[in-house]
Amino acid sequence: MRKVSIAAPLVLAAAVLGAVLFAGCHSPFATGGSSSAAKGAMKVSFQAKSAKTVVADLAATVYRYSVVLSCTSASTSDLSGTLLASQASEGLSFSSILPGTWNVSVVATDESSTQIGVGLVEGVIITAGGSANVTVPISGTKTGTGSFSFSFEWPQASADSVSATLYDSSDNPVEGLSSTEPTTNGSNYKVTASKSGIASGTYRLQLTFTESGVTSGIFGEAVNVWDNVTSNLWLDSSGTCRSMRTFAASEFNSHDASLKGLYATMDGTTAGKLPVDLPSSARLFVEASSATFTPFQSVDGQKIECSTSGGESWTTVASGATTPAVSAGSTIIILVTATDGTSQKTYTITPNTALGSQTFSTPGVYGNTFENPHNVIAKVWGAGGGSSGGAGGGGGYAYSTFSVAAGQAVVIVVGQGGGHARSVPSGVPAVGGFGHASGGGGSLVAVFDGTTYTLEACGGGGGGGAGDGIHGGNSGGTGGGLSGGLESMGYGFGGSGGIGGNGGDGSPGTNMNFTTTIFATWGGTGGTDTTYGLWGGGGGGGYGGGSAPAVGGMCYGGDGGGGYACGTGLVLTSGSGQIAGNNGDADYLAGVGHGADINGTNDSTGGLGGNGEVRVIID
Repeated sequence: MRKVSIAAPLVLAAAVLGAVLFAGCHSPFATGGSSSAAKGAMKVSFQAKSAKTVVADLAATVYRYSVVLSCTSASTSDLSGTLLASQASEGLSFSSILPGTWNVSVVATDESSTQIGVGLVEGVIITAGGSANVTVPISGTKTGTGSFSFSFEWPQASADSVSATLYDSSDNPVEGLSSTEPTTNGSNYKVTASKSGIASGTYRLQLTFTESGVTSGIFGEAVNVWDNVTSNLWLDSSGTCRSMRTFAASEFNSHDASLKGLYATMDGTTAGKLPVDLPSSARLFVEASSATFTPFQSVDGQKIECSTSGGESWTTVASGATTPAVSAGSTIIILVTATDGTSQKTYTITPNTALGSQTFSTPGVYGNTFENPHNVIAKVWGAGGGSSGGAGGGGGYAYSTFSVAAGQAVVIVVGQGGGHARSVPSGVPAVGGFGHASGGGGSLVAVFDGTTYTLEACGGGGGGGAGDGIHGGNSGGTGGGLSGGLESMGYGFGGSGGIGGNGGDGSPGTNMNFTTTIFATWGGTGGTDTTYGLWGGGGGGGYGGGSAPAVGGMCYGGDGGGGYACGTGLVLTSGSGQIAGNNGDADYLAGVGHGADINGTNDSTGGLGGNGEVRVIID
């Protein structure tokens, strides 16, 4: 007697004597073989090949198995039998088999008797009184058409979008592939790519993931399309079929090009930790006649290089290794490339033995790391507001004295005047808003102790002035004070409590927003004139950003941003009209923090507020 056992969907097991087994999903790439026994019984088993691919679950589709035994060593009739997939566990037995060599062929059909798979094992030897167990691999046929539907998910933090392209065996893209919009599945995004009525065969599915427009990963999956079935399972490298392909965060490239830490050794002794979360445009200085630097990766696989030749030549630096020494007056550039191979960040550092009194009036971010403890005096002016039919508000002034310990850094941000769009350093947090009536950015001074930032002083930016030839014009509020000045009509709100306010956008009812935890919002970006000068953007501030007008109507200027100061000897002075606060100070530079004139008539740059200024005096 011979019994055929069926293991489906992808492997059919046939046995002369024994139970029929229904196993679930197995690799479609298992190979057939033969079995024989001189006396007694034999069982032949196979190890599935491992391959990452998209396959069909034949077991879920098969309705009936038809088995034919053909003898190749003697002239005798074929033996045949059928087995419903639902009865696979009961077994299919064949008895009174003539001794000899036999082939076992199987055809799998669905409920409509449409063939969906075949299998063949050749050279099975049957002896008198003996028995054999045979495993027959079942594979889908590829002579017609089928479908595929591939579901996959990935961590939201790794990519925000994905594109799917299907290529045929000649590497030509296949038209008509559809993909669902990403849906949230816990902390992952989920997408299903599918196509029906596609010619059976082998395809390549390419998935390209991006984060903020930058490629974070490209993956390829083999897709096997068989006749009359849907390939909707992913076979992983262990041979396990899964209904979902889950990409791990470790499989993606990172866009993060920031360092985890950057240490300076100044004159061979004092160590200081430089701020690493500043934008690439930041200029960093260390108080030393000579210094070396030790960078540390934030993500495994980041590439770190340094140049002391202005970028003409580069030397690779391992994470935790030390750069060559740089002398006072020379500059070293540390370049970090993220694992995506595209995103980069630079740290430009210059040793300086005379980090004494310095004036900063170009919008941007600066950092001084000190070898010795110092007392610091900070004078800070916020930027002026822009103009469109109403004068921009003047920036506020803040004064503070404080101390820094050896190894600590003083970080300076110079606010940009509000007004027309123009080129600004990338990533500057206190830029002025863009548009005619936009608010000015606040300026600030903070201390970085290697872990946290402490805001010491901030001059609020002036609000944008707004108006047109029909409705008249109103001036923006002045920056400075704890709340910032209201625009001239009295509408809207000045800055209120909370460090780090951004100016509100220029639209009715838009109030300020702020955070107390993120350094980049200190100083506050000036609000943008979003309605072509009809409402002025609020000025950025250190103690709440000025809002845009909070009522309907037209031609309201934006409120000024509030100021902030701590330490000792505190002074906060609001601007006065278009004039910056404390503009009679000996260190005040002409035009700093000045609100733009109406329509820009006295401003050759076209209604732009004056930039801010920061003066630091080191004892």
